[in-house]
Amino acid sequence: MSVVLTDHHFLSRRYDFLSPFVSEIIDHRPVVNASFNDIRTTIQTVGSCCTLVTHRIRDLTNLLAKDGDFFGAYPVTADLLHSVILLDTANFSKEVNKATPSDEDAVLYLECLIKPADYQKERSSKVLQLLSARGDVSSLSSSQLLRKDLKILGDVLVPSFPVLVKRPDCTASVVEALKTNQCAVALLLGMDLTKELQRDGAVIGLTEDKATQLFKYLAGFSSLGLVRGGMAGGVYFTQSDLSATRKQYMTMLANYIGNK
Repeated sequence: MSVVLTDHHFLSRRYDFLSPFVSEIIDHRPVVNASFNDIRTTIQTVGSCCTLVTHRIRDLTNLLAKDGDFFGAYPVTADLLHSVILLDTANFSKEVNKATPSDEDAVLYLECLIKPADYQKERSSKVLQLLSARGDVSSLSSSQLLRKDLKILGDVLVPSFPVLVKRPDCTASVVEALKTNQCAVALLLGMDLTKELQRDGAVIGLTEDKATQLFKYLAGFSSLGLVRGGMAGGVYFTQSDLSATRKQYMTMLANYIGNK
């Protein structure tokens, strides 16, 4: 068995048994835990990890003198990678400011294979459909949303919501998730693209001091532009820097945990 870690570069405790089988890492986040040595590693700051996957497949097929053969055999793969890169970069939005030249290169390469009739129309249409599907969480409770996109770093739970986080049942669901995952504090990050991009968040802990301590640490990064608001059972905030995503918060959290 061979395991390629994609979009992260270390294993959580529950998957430690897979460590001997990790053969490659492809990630776009700053190194938090360099726990693997002597394996092929691609870590590069780009808007989407699918950009690095696209380049890896392209390079491998070029090496075998079979450029495009893989995507020709599995055309749905090209479409999926193309879609995710557009979604992750918000279709190269200047406001979100996540895209890099590598992302643009990957999308142009995939479009040479997909051959859409109208490139710009295809990009816009895909992103709108994906945002609509991702944001359609009207039937999900906060508890279900917490399981939808969850990361754990140390004893910090970091879910990401495709909606703003201030929901009536939010606090109780987070406390339940903290106990289930044996964590002490949660950092919730929400966003809304219905009209224009908005970002908010909340820090909820098993004890009030845990939440307050983490929020004070994050508020010390003035570039985030965090503005504290009211919330029962936790610390609610809005975020002025719309380009800061969970990836940036994970780096801050790694330092926070390391310095405790």
